[in-house]
Amino acid sequence: DALAAKHFRVVKLSRAFKKKWDQADRHGRTVAVADAWLNDRKYLDKKGVTPTTKAGLLLGEIEYRNNYRAALLARSEWQRTLRQIFREVDFIAVPTLQKLPPKVPFFGRSAAIEALVLDMQNTEPVNFAGNPALAIPIPLQGNDVRVTSLQLVGPPLSEAELVNAGRILESE
Repeated sequence: DALAAKHFRVVKLSRAFKKKWDQADRHGRTVAVADAWLNDRKYLDKKGVTPTTKAGLLLGEIEYRNNYRAALLARSEWQRTLRQIFREVDFIAVPTLQKLPPKVPFFGRSAAIEALVLDMQNTEPVNFAGNPALAIPIPLQGNDVRVTSLQLVGPPLSEAELVNAGRILESE
């Protein structure tokens, strides 16, 4: 709706693309946690490292041993898929989060809330491919959450075009 209101032509992508997006999300998460394990495992026995962080690093070890290689091999196919899509559209627009975030409880953050919000993020497929993206705040009407964000994803080296599209979306 925000894009159409600013006179962008909106093209709905196929369910087959959504399926590939979801697979890239899984692969991207594997690479992210495995890379954390590879780079930060030395902190597992350090003071001050939270149980949540330790659990994430240990998950990274499991993903590294079981799924990392396959995820890395899938990256080039995902990048090819995006190159094909960018022959049809200038940008891909998706919510930055897959649904509205939960309210943070009065007593503060918890590992469960953090895990829930991480799982809601719609950014891993973009990070996995290495494409540029921009999150634009979008006001919501009639909701407890007053602002959400729209993620614009572009082809490689399209940062200037993304910023320009963002300016148009944010203009009055």
